[in-house]
Amino acid sequence: MNYSEEHLSSYLTLLKDRINLERIPFSDRGSRLLLFKHDSELSLRLAERWFKLENRLGSYRQREPIIKDWRWTDGAGRPLDVHLTSYPHALRFETDRGPFELAFLDAESLYIALPPGEVGLSFTAFAGRGRADRRGGELRGVRNIAYTTNARILSNEIRPIGSEHL
Repeated sequence: MNYSEEHLSSYLTLLKDRINLERIPFSDRGSRLLLFKHDSELSLRLAERWFKLENRLGSYRQREPIIKDWRWTDGAGRPLDVHLTSYPHALRFETDRGPFELAFLDAESLYIALPPGEVGLSFTAFAGRGRADRRGGELRGVRNIAYTTNARILSNEIRPIGSEHL
C-alpha cells in the first residue's frame, strides 16, 4: 500500500487532508469503527449502542474508546512523532522510521502497512482478558478485538491495567 500522490486519482488528491481526525473520524461506509487522532495518539470508537451497559458506561457518544492511547513505536517501544496525511480511503502516518499506512480491509477490519525495520504499536484496550500468540493476540470484553501480523514479532505483551483495560 503506497499512497504517493502520483498513483492517486485527481479526485483523491483534491480530498487530501480534508479529514482532520480530531473533529472528523476516519471510517468506511457501513462500518461502525471510528478512528480519531489527538496529538500523536489514536483512539478507536464503536458507533453502536450497548443498551444493557448504557447505565454503567454511558451512551455511545460519551463512552470511552474501545482502543485508546494507540501509538506508533520504534523498535525499543518508544512512541514516534507522526505527521498525518489523510485521504478518504486511507491514512498515512509519516515518522522518522518511515510511513505507517492504514486503510479499511472490510467494515470490521483495519489493515496497517508497517515501514521496514523494527517498529510497532502500543495501545490500551477496553477489555477484561486477553492472550498473546505467535502472530498477534485476542482481547475479550464487551466487544472482542483481535490483531495479527505476518511480520516477525520481537515483543508482544498484554498486561492488565485495572479490571477493564489491557
